[in-house]
Amino acid sequence: MKDKEIKKKISLIIRKVFKLKKKIKSKNLDQKKIKEWDSFGHITLLVALQEEFKINFNVLSQTKLTNLKAILKYVLNKQQ
Repeated sequence: MKDKEIKKKISLIIRKVFKLKKKIKSKNLDQKKIKEWDSFGHITLLVALQEEFKINFNVLSQTKLTNLKAILKYVLNKQQ
């Protein structure tokens, strides 16, 4: 799967988990900018990402995955 395809999938997952409008730009897919992205929402997002990409998140990484860019980097590293 290409990087752009993975980014698009992650973006769609974030939008679905937090019930966001499609008009929101990818650069705004950040925990600081989405009020629904609380601790419960974060766990829900990680579970959805695990199911989609068949990867696991360690405890340390979970706290750092707070925006599209960080999640994309993590998923790409896990897929190699």
